[in-house]
Amino acid sequence: MASFSADRIVEIHRQLHSQLPSEPALRVKALESVLVEKGLLDSRTVDAWVEAFTEVIGPKRGAQVVARAWVDLEYKARLTGDAAAAINELGYLGHATSHLKIVENMDQVHNLVVKDNRVVAVGFNGFPSDVVDMPERLDDREVKYEMVVHAEVNALLIAGQRADGATIYVQGRPVCASCAGAIIQSGVQRVVAEPPPAEGDGKWDKSGRIARTMFAEADRHFDPYPHDCLNAGAKPEATMPKLKAAAAQAKTSARRRAR
Repeated sequence: MASFSADRIVEIHRQLHSQLPSEPALRVKALESVLVEKGLLDSRTVDAWVEAFTEVIGPKRGAQVVARAWVDLEYKARLTGDAAAAINELGYLGHATSHLKIVENMDQVHNLVVKDNRVVAVGFNGFPSDVVDMPERLDDREVKYEMVVHAEVNALLIAGQRADGATIYVQGRPVCASCAGAIIQSGVQRVVAEPPPAEGDGKWDKSGRIARTMFAEADRHFDPYPHDCLNAGAKPEATMPKLKAAAAQAKTSARRRAR
């Protein structure tokens, strides 16, 4: 008699469904088939529009706008000031772009997940995929803070299983308690970040101190870096000695843990 494994059956079921198109895709295909059958639509027309939006209108135009901003700082200033007008300079203005607001990816909070001396993921603060960062949401601080996914969590999601045993570098602000929980759950073993202030009644001050407690309780090593070493505006000649001192301290701590 053949053995029965419920877990194996579930895995086979999951694999079969993962190879099928999504339900919306199946519905669209069914609708297209009906319209083509009735002579109301030509499949070649649909293919042409799909190709235009995926290969020309969408990502490639966006890439050209970003590339122009990288090499032309005056254009970048115009882009962040009045996105629609700047995009119109390239001839791309339309119904889909007239309402755009450009938000620059600032260096206030960045994260790296590193394993075996290799960067496995980078994360930034931002709205979840497919959630629109409309101006009214960005301008409402309370709404924005509720909807934004923190940089630490984004980096961990990108890293996936590679985060297990890795080190996460948090640049910009102390780690909050919520992100500390995600870091611990992911299997990250070392956190390099700015330490929270010893005093202060602010929301993030308190959350940062709770995060430090969580790291200690979960036996995750925390290496504090000096605040001015993690700021983008720090001068190399002033920063390097502090970074070297912090690195030496981290190595000493690692040796002590290994004994």
